[in-house]
Amino acid sequence: MMSFLIVLSLTLAISTDGAISPEQFARLVEAAHSEIHDLECTFEGDLRPTEEGLKKGAVSFQGIYAYRNDGALFLELYSRSPSNPSLFHHTVAGLIGSDLERFHETPDTGSVVTPHRETGSPAVLNEPYSPSRFMYYWYFRDLKNPRDNGFEFQGWEDVDGRRCLRVQFEAVPGAVIADAPVIRFWFDMERGCHPLRVEHLRGSSLEMCTLHVRLDRVSLPDGKQVWFPMYGETDYFLGRDGVSKIPLLHETNSVVKGSLRLNQGLTDKRFTVGWKGSKPSSAALERIRLDFKHAPIPPAPPEFSTDAASVRERLDKNLAAAEAQARQVEASSVMRETWSLTAILQIGFGLVGMGLIAGAGIFLWKRR
Repeated sequence: MMSFLIVLSLTLAISTDGAISPEQFARLVEAAHSEIHDLECTFEGDLRPTEEGLKKGAVSFQGIYAYRNDGALFLELYSRSPSNPSLFHHTVAGLIGSDLERFHETPDTGSVVTPHRETGSPAVLNEPYSPSRFMYYWYFRDLKNPRDNGFEFQGWEDVDGRRCLRVQFEAVPGAVIADAPVIRFWFDMERGCHPLRVEHLRGSSLEMCTLHVRLDRVSLPDGKQVWFPMYGETDYFLGRDGVSKIPLLHETNSVVKGSLRLNQGLTDKRFTVGWKGSKPSSAALERIRLDFKHAPIPPAPPEFSTDAASVRERLDKNLAAAEAQARQVEASSVMRETWSLTAILQIGFGLVGMGLIAGAGIFLWKRR
């Protein structure tokens, strides 16, 4: 109740058109988000190219997401192509403090997978398919002094019919480089101080945009109700050949109805990749988990003959294929090339790389 009164009084003080200082912003967000101590849910969505005629190149995903207000995160993800059974992946990641543990497997790796350990921050799991794209508790959990993050008040604008506060932060605080990356937010200050739109820019180039975030009223275990982000979409503009003026990929992601659990007192063990205890689930998640377990193992690559005649034959075929591909590339522009499912996944992992860079920047800033 106290946090609600703080948010209400501060919001009334600045009105819906007045300027807001970094200190006011920090108090508003901290008070509004203080009701959520931890959360876990299942989620689902898809990532697909935006060009007409290429919609079949989609990747669907199901997963489990957990967060605790000290920055601990857990992400389990199944992603696959409905039209290409060989593109089927299972990833699990857990973050406690700065200790990040994750593993990745495909049906042919079997059940023996060694987790990889590294240093990380919550920003590292702000990656494709992750609810961190539209749930920003992780970003603002310890933003005590927004000035250190290059806070810039940019006014008030309407987003999806709501009056929103527009602010901007440096993606890598203190970086002195040309076209330094920035993150721009549009906050619905009357509904939990959640962003309804988020833009990642480098200079004037828009590289990624989260939009159409849907907020729902949900109940806490003590009966209180809070606004919570349940759905979001993300457009990706950064491709293999630089930044496009139109989205190249479009992602939808939503919390599965009935799966959200809040303030359960999640322990450290819950955020490890080997956690075997209770987890939220859904019929779709259990189905994809079973499909992965029984997925056919892709055949091993054939063993090539090494005699001179066979080697020469393969070389001639490869050269002919390369020449045909070169002619095809010359005949059409890059934006008209057919997006393969493999390319979609490659770009997805490339976007993960963007998240790693941003995460490293935020992690280094917090250690200063």
